[in-house]
Amino acid sequence: MADSFQSLGDAIHVLCLGTPEQVKGLQWALDHNAPSRKVFKVYRGKLGELSSAYSEYDFIVMLLDLGQPVPVESLQDISKTKEGLCAFIQPTPGQLLALNNASDWAALAWDGVSVSDIALRVDKSIAKLERKIQNKAFIDSARSWIKKQFHDIDELCLVNPPDNWSLPKRRKLDSSIGVLSLGCLDSSADIQLPLPGKDELCELRYFDKVWSVKSLSDAYRVELRGDPTHLRCDDEIQIHDLVFTLGRGSEVDEFYGIAKRLSVIDDDDAKDALDGRKIDYAGDSIEEYCRSLMYRQVTGELRVKSHHKSGSIYFYAGSIVHATAGAVNGPKALLRIMSWADATWIFDPGVASKVPLDSMRLDIAHFTRAVQGTKKTMEKVAGFIPPMGVSLKIVPSQYEAKKFWTIPETKVLASVGEYGLVRDILNYCSLPDSEIFETLIELRRQGLLLPVAQNRRNA
Repeated sequence: MADSFQSLGDAIHVLCLGTPEQVKGLQWALDHNAPSRKVFKVYRGKLGELSSAYSEYDFIVMLLDLGQPVPVESLQDISKTKEGLCAFIQPTPGQLLALNNASDWAALAWDGVSVSDIALRVDKSIAKLERKIQNKAFIDSARSWIKKQFHDIDELCLVNPPDNWSLPKRRKLDSSIGVLSLGCLDSSADIQLPLPGKDELCELRYFDKVWSVKSLSDAYRVELRGDPTHLRCDDEIQIHDLVFTLGRGSEVDEFYGIAKRLSVIDDDDAKDALDGRKIDYAGDSIEEYCRSLMYRQVTGELRVKSHHKSGSIYFYAGSIVHATAGAVNGPKALLRIMSWADATWIFDPGVASKVPLDSMRLDIAHFTRAVQGTKKTMEKVAGFIPPMGVSLKIVPSQYEAKKFWTIPETKVLASVGEYGLVRDILNYCSLPDSEIFETLIELRRQGLLLPVAQNRRNA
């Protein structure tokens, strides 16, 4: 793989089940005939190895003659998480019917030689796949935003105004103020009420995401319907004969209604949104937050911290254009930040001139694919990751036994020879951390790497 988002985000990785000639032909056809002009990398695979390898690829093309009846068990398992195309030579109705059991797979009749039509179909399918990724990311972002905003108090509404009431029935609440005072008509309170007297009646206070009401006058009684220490939307405040309700902003209700009509949220999500006890307000991941920034087409810097580590992700008009994390930058830094646990962050909107534009330009579909692919790799190698402080050495005697070298293997092995320490290999090798770990583990399995024995000091 290349050492940039040419491989992680822009390049489409296609696993082709076919002969070496068919794989080469499909690669040529995609390079020359794909209308989208996307970068495709085609790899050859075997049907027997498919169950363990398919998750590493974006799309699968099957050019094998599966015979009759069609063994679709493998396709059924794969189709749960991966889209694909099966090209039949003179397909029978039984073959096409059997393939329908793999819901995310399409069928195509071909002559067994020309791959131009297959390349066009793959290119078209990838366009739909990217829209699917983007739609799912939008749904996840919308669902998360609605759940977080649904109970945030944004306004105070007078339910039963007197006949002579001429002031607005709704008043926006600005939580940054901290205190909102309620007083009689001739007072200097933020909200004036048609009640006699010159004393302010109560204050609505906001501190650390908690709203509370404090009575300032013995002449009137303040009654609360709801939790007096943590007011929520739809709670009521009664002052003398007047009743107020706490409500969310109109934009939240409007967005909620649109999302419901478009099936962005379903009934279960609505229940979660309406039941505050089920909502984890700190549940958003850094990945979800980045997607929300991209949807809002923001420009600025997202500063992220996790224990002793810190980094920044830069946005320009909704695209991720640069990232830094300690000694690394670019795509490598972005994926490293996405892996941090217990991360906290703050976004600083800024002008375009403050944002580096020379590293990458990542839209939401490519961002999602890259992060999800990295997560899959890290889950696979999690139990075998070497400690950061371990030194590694190369075993030259094993060179001759290895007949084929991949690009990641040559890059990682060169970094081992130059730096040795795992921490330094991660920082100075241009590959993403997940790919470095995966390659180190494979080289160790092949006997090409060994950990350096630590010298023990005599007591």
